[in-house]
Amino acid sequence: MNRLLLALLCLLLLGPARAHEMRPVFLGLSELPDASIEARLKLPVFRSGDVAALQLKLPADCRHLGAPENSLSGESLLQRSRLRCAQGLDGLSLELQGFSALVPDGLVTARFADGREASYAVSREYPRVHLEAQGVQQPARGLLAYVPIGIRHILLGPDHLLFVLGLLLVWRRSGARRRVLIATVTAFTFAHSLTLSLAVLGAYSLPPAPVEALIALSILLLAVELARAAGKPPDTLSFRKPWLVAFSFGLLHGFGFAGALRDTGLPEQAQAWALLLFNLGVELGQLAFIASLAVLHALLRRATPLRMPQLAGALHLLMGSVAAAWFIERSAQVLGVWNA
Repeated sequence: MNRLLLALLCLLLLGPARAHEMRPVFLGLSELPDASIEARLKLPVFRSGDVAALQLKLPADCRHLGAPENSLSGESLLQRSRLRCAQGLDGLSLELQGFSALVPDGLVTARFADGREASYAVSREYPRVHLEAQGVQQPARGLLAYVPIGIRHILLGPDHLLFVLGLLLVWRRSGARRRVLIATVTAFTFAHSLTLSLAVLGAYSLPPAPVEALIALSILLLAVELARAAGKPPDTLSFRKPWLVAFSFGLLHGFGFAGALRDTGLPEQAQAWALLLFNLGVELGQLAFIASLAVLHALLRRATPLRMPQLAGALHLLMGSVAAAWFIERSAQVLGVWNA
């Protein structure tokens, strides 16, 4: 039983080997005065140089006007093309094919000839979209698509989840009251919300590659602190003021969240709402993760004879090993970018 639990922990932590490369796809459609349609498909480009293999499937009555134009935009490949469809943009049905574990979802935005806009979430489970201009005058209708994108980004981003897990373990090991846990989680939320807003709205940003390396380092440092606390918790900042550590590293994690939202894009007329709803999705996913950990902890205490200190020690080791591997991989990527 003990070996099985440790094996499951290994699978949970080591399974997503390409952590934080999970990226959404963006498709923007605009109806032009001549009744043609401008399509902008933004595809993620991964560290390996591979481009996400997604394709836009259109109805038979749509045809391309000329060859598509490709250009690199940050860490994405932007494909621009002109289309002409018999029914125009209103009433058009389309499908995005090729979703994967690294590109699990995305956003489709449509700007109709009369200026109205609509946004739709797409994913592996729901790759089809039917566009309609009727009843989309209120921006909040389509903006709700940003909530599931935020939820997916944190639940499929194991580096962020490992950091949250590390914060919970530090709090538990310190023996502090529950209000310290609330303050720690709140500080992390406030910090990453702050830098997410700054980065997405263009006020301030950092290159994604160094940010991802430092996010891995933040997990590694927490794992080291936890390993040092095998006996009596040391008198370090992490155990005395975990909320301050959560806030400091939360600023970095916010820049990491920003990468997904920049790739997805924001509607011009409702950027603040889209940002708020994406962040709401991130927080809902974070709370769901914390709740699931509490349930798992209760089940493990009843189901296994393995003592919790032993299980915690194995978890600290796994956290540190995975974080160290991510840090080395991402640092090599940073050096490769700088040397280029």
